Amino acid sequence: MGLVVPKLVASWRKASSLSNPHAVWTCLASGIRMCRDNLDTFVSQILLATGCTPEGTQPRASVLSHTNSRGIPLRGVNQSNACANEIQAGLVDPQAVPVVESCGGATAIVHGQNGLGAVTSQLTMETALKWAQQHGVVLQCVHNHCGAAGCWAQMTLDRGCIGMLFANTSPFAVLTHSKVQGLVANPFCFFAPETTKDGFQLDMTTTTLPVGKVEVLNRLGQLCPSGWGVKSEWQKLF
Repeated sequence: MGLVVPKLVASWRKASSLSNPHAVWTCLASGIRMCRDNLDTFVSQILLATGCTPEGTQPRASVLSHTNSRGIPLRGVNQSNACANEIQAGLVDPQAVPVVESCGGATAIVHGQNGLGAVTSQLTMETALKWAQQHGVVLQCVHNHCGAAGCWAQMTLDRGCIGMLFANTSPFAVLTHSKVQGLVANPFCFFAPETTKDGFQLDMTTTTLPVGKVEVLNRLGQLCPSGWGVKSEWQKLF
């Protein structure tokens, strides 16, 4: 039994891998490995070529490589082309400088000026951590896309603080037993220090899965497992 059971388990896992929401991660186990610094440099060169400032490329490249370094490619450097396309299409201003629109006590509103979300998020987090030392708690609202929330929550963990990040997105998830898009992913992130080195880390979406996993499978030329989405009569995913 000791020889047979492991083989049976391995066979079962292989057969059920397509229905496993983590299949996207494991299928990349044999991918290329490289130093994160080299990866950051590579992504930075892409962003510089699209017109980003040197000051803006570093935080954007870092947030893209963050998820790859954690073994989660769906919000990683595979988003580089989307970022470059948005800049070239004029949807994002690569040289915009974010500003703190208003602040009072432990609250603030930061406007990204339609620039790189990572640049805005870095200003937001640095400001929040500075004010948290004075007020104990800080609430900030950001007008911009922040990228992987866990990247910014990690900054709070490194400073011994509790970090909670929430975001709204465009409706793309269908209602239960429906074909109508009426729900948003609403990413939810909560990091808190504790006795272990990594602390408590929760970074999730409220939909069945992040849409980034679908993008990764599309790049790999693989079909989505049953239950990941629905199709309307127009064959539109989600």
